[in-house]
Amino acid sequence: MKKIAIIVVLAFCFLSLNAQCPYYYWYNNEKICVERYNKMRYILVDEEEDTFIVKEKLEKLGYMVSDFKKTIPFDIYPYQQEPIEEKYWTMIESNNVEDSAILNIDEISYEAFSFLSFSHFIVGLSHRFTVSVHTLSDTITLDSMARAYRVVILGNSKTWPHLFRLSCSKASAGNSMEMANLFYESGLFKWTQASFEDFGTLSVPSITKSNYSIYPNPATDYLKILHAEELNLYNSFVEILDISGKRVLFQNFEDEIDISMLKSGFYMIKIYTNKEIIMIDKFIKL
Repeated sequence: MKKIAIIVVLAFCFLSLNAQCPYYYWYNNEKICVERYNKMRYILVDEEEDTFIVKEKLEKLGYMVSDFKKTIPFDIYPYQQEPIEEKYWTMIESNNVEDSAILNIDEISYEAFSFLSFSHFIVGLSHRFTVSVHTLSDTITLDSMARAYRVVILGNSKTWPHLFRLSCSKASAGNSMEMANLFYESGLFKWTQASFEDFGTLSVPSITKSNYSIYPNPATDYLKILHAEELNLYNSFVEILDISGKRVLFQNFEDEIDISMLKSGFYMIKIYTNKEIIMIDKFIKL
């Protein structure tokens, strides 16, 4: 009877924990909870002509639709000689913060709600996710799982061949975060991570990314900011947060930002000037 009681208590605790954390991702073997933000979502279409059709349909439904952008190709070897995908994505915003309806638009090939992370940093859940395999022989297992859950392997990194990029669609068994979690929880791979798009912050009205870039990305030992001199970043501060929102670095800006001490994973970098955030971006530390 005692064993049965213990099992019942453990089951209740497990269900309660999952009820409190319905949306999460894995970081350094730790489950990180995030809050879904229904007001914004990520939308993907396959063809350029579909962007006009979808925009018109969404605006008739009352959504604010940003301009569509072409997906950025990765520096990867195409998987089994398949061409690298070229699709179009945008962010849409609802007037209703509780809008949880799934859009029934044929031309939309993938959609996902956004999430609040990094202290109210709004991130849109892209259709892509990354899987790090232990050895390249694990590609057989990766291919089998991809087929089973109806996701597409785009290819692996030319610089770090153990990193594979995968793509979800409406036909997949879940969105990119759910698929990344599923692949990681199988215990067959080193780590996984969904790809997010920056939507901005609730406290910062607009941050432009048109006049700077971070390189190299992924990085191993250091980061640099392109056009740092033109942006007058030399009297500013650098803050780096891990994917759980914990500050892991804070210092004066330098030409080379030393990140060699950081663990492998995804991070967000902020640049402050005069107590204002003038730059936000994310990077991968290998």
